[in-house]
Amino acid sequence: KEYNLLKASLPYLDVLTVFTHGVYEAVTQAFPEAKDRTVVLMHGFHVYPSISKHEARKKLFTYLLEKANLSVAKRKELERIKDTLFCPKTILLGNFGFITYDRAPLAVYELRRYLQKRLPDYHLIALYIGQIQKRADRDISETLPLLQQLENTHDGQYNLFYELYLPDEIFPLAFRALDFVVIWYERATVSGRMAHALGTSACVVGRDIEGVGETLRLIGLPAAKDLEELAEKIETLVTEPSKRIQLEKAGLTFANRLSFAKQAQKHLELAKALWQGDVLPQLDLEIYLA
Repeated sequence: KEYNLLKASLPYLDVLTVFTHGVYEAVTQAFPEAKDRTVVLMHGFHVYPSISKHEARKKLFTYLLEKANLSVAKRKELERIKDTLFCPKTILLGNFGFITYDRAPLAVYELRRYLQKRLPDYHLIALYIGQIQKRADRDISETLPLLQQLENTHDGQYNLFYELYLPDEIFPLAFRALDFVVIWYERATVSGRMAHALGTSACVVGRDIEGVGETLRLIGLPAAKDLEELAEKIETLVTEPSKRIQLEKAGLTFANRLSFAKQAQKHLELAKALWQGDVLPQLDLEIYLA
């Protein structure tokens, strides 16, 4: 379908923008005549004010305890593990956002199990917060079995799941509160969640797939083909915290380099070249060629 769509539309396009180098390679190999008109313009990144991981975690769990619509039982569970959440030997990993099969939220808990075996002296906690998105093109009932699996996984101690929509003022803090943000999508040309997380200095890890894997590898963050391999890479960052801090800084630097403000300027640069009939700029292709 995509090939036929491009074949039909390329003769009418002055420029085709793509998010990733992988898509650029696929398009230009299939349609070499369009190479001069194909431009890599990466997804913009959010950049947030600096906040420590401890303070972000405090704000997130204060919100969950005092403002979120949690059941009495889940609030009591949180109260019981509150001290553990701030223990130096606790590692918190997870993700947030809408619940869908292709975003594989259950992988967070599976990764926790692998990591706990590798790090027996640490207390590993997996956290997922989200809800099913109401969409006109998708019946909610299709995702209800996954929601039930998440609820069944919750044990209030090692595996935490809360069916909530995090408000805008909490959403970025939630990523910063994690020791590791886990992006393990079934398919992911780009990730809006990663665009939020990296802009908070969060340490993002994930599946080496499409644009997500590309981005992680560009920064030097852990990307893996399976969860066991990812657990092995995370273990190194837990036992060498200075390396994790270094990667968090690298992620924020990358987010600043590709902030929405800077990506908007590239749109203007591209529009100017088109308007004046100039050779199209390389834009973000330069990142891959460096």
